[in-house]
Amino acid sequence: MPPRLFLERPEAGGFHNLCNNLVPPEGSKGLLRLGLKYCIERGRPNQKITEGIFRLRGSVRLKNWLSKQDPFRDETDSDDDNNNNNYNPKLYIKSDFEPPCIEDGPAESAMMKFAEGMLKVEKSTKHSKRFNLTTYQHSVLAKLKADQRFFIWQADKNLGPCIIERPRYIQRCFSDHLKRDETTYKQLSKVDAEEVVSDTELALKDLIEENYDDLAPWEQDYFNRSYDLEHRMPQFYITAKVHKKPWSTRPVVSCVGSFNEIFSKWIDDKMKLLLPLTTTYLRDSNQVLGEIRSLGPLPIGAKLFTADAISMYTNIHPDHGLKVFEMWFDNFKSEIPDDFPRNLFLECLRLIMENNVFQFDDTFWHQLHGTAMGTSAACMYATLYYAYHERTVLLEKYALNLLYFKSYIDDILGVWFPHPDSPHTWDDFLCDMNDFGQL
Repeated sequence: MPPRLFLERPEAGGFHNLCNNLVPPEGSKGLLRLGLKYCIERGRPNQKITEGIFRLRGSVRLKNWLSKQDPFRDETDSDDDNNNNNYNPKLYIKSDFEPPCIEDGPAESAMMKFAEGMLKVEKSTKHSKRFNLTTYQHSVLAKLKADQRFFIWQADKNLGPCIIERPRYIQRCFSDHLKRDETTYKQLSKVDAEEVVSDTELALKDLIEENYDDLAPWEQDYFNRSYDLEHRMPQFYITAKVHKKPWSTRPVVSCVGSFNEIFSKWIDDKMKLLLPLTTTYLRDSNQVLGEIRSLGPLPIGAKLFTADAISMYTNIHPDHGLKVFEMWFDNFKSEIPDDFPRNLFLECLRLIMENNVFQFDDTFWHQLHGTAMGTSAACMYATLYYAYHERTVLLEKYALNLLYFKSYIDDILGVWFPHPDSPHTWDDFLCDMNDFGQL
């Protein structure tokens, strides 16, 4: 190894060999410990000069076109995104509007000369001889890519890459999750899976059409443009919990690019409007540190406690989850914005939670129970679900005992104090924590 690579190599890096029968190629550990997101240096980076030139030309033309528009023009009369300031950047899809060429001045010819000059520079760029992988590491990488007997995957909690025999990985997906719990996952044929996806898509589109006039202009644009994109079937995979002995697996569904994800992102955005209903939600660890410091000295007998829900997502029944959100709307109506689309929100939430269909290799599955895994709304859905119980039962009944109580999805951190004026005991509190649905 050249001295530069030896001295500059990453010091920390996890690698986990989970193989039982096969031996990975020599050098796999030194390569994979760099991480699956390690950026391999090339001889000459692929700059995509042509793509960048087209983007630059479009941006210049757009700014020229905007400069000639009436600044007092009603935003509803314009087809261009930039004339409408009332939009949500988290729910934004760029339009296919193409600004016209610049007819006056030398701008077009100047951009053409600039493009020709950039292409000449690209062709004359010399190859760099400094690489961040050795020739030996490149050969190991080629062996791993060509050897289909192995499967390389990510460990849970960002603990580094794992390598395992491919058949064992597939077997663990089935035995640990898909075929282990028939009440949660139901296997479908490809035709049946595509039918469920198609029916759900039609139902969601019909909902938007029925409530189209009640949506903001940016919401209408978001849905219309999302329909025109290509969509894929959600994909199932697992991560390895190597920090547990023996190691276990966590199921994950990637819904990115699926049709249901269009509505799940919209639901997640609407749920953020409901967050002020709960006082237990944590943004990040800095908030925890600041609040704990502000508590000051604790009374004698106070005890720190933590709680962790067991398989929170799969243990939230869809019927009970929807009922909880209805109770939020019914019991805390005064704290929710008047223009909140309650009916549309609840119906979209029901369709997303009940119709989570995904693919694993050449098999197709329907999640029958629990929170729809992999959807953007899953995290906020689970948070607000238990937050209702926290606000209406735990924080009211045990106000004297809970000196501190915060939650982040399925984790809870609190300080318990056996207050002399409170008739409730720690055991009462434990019973009430577990007395909410089947969670």
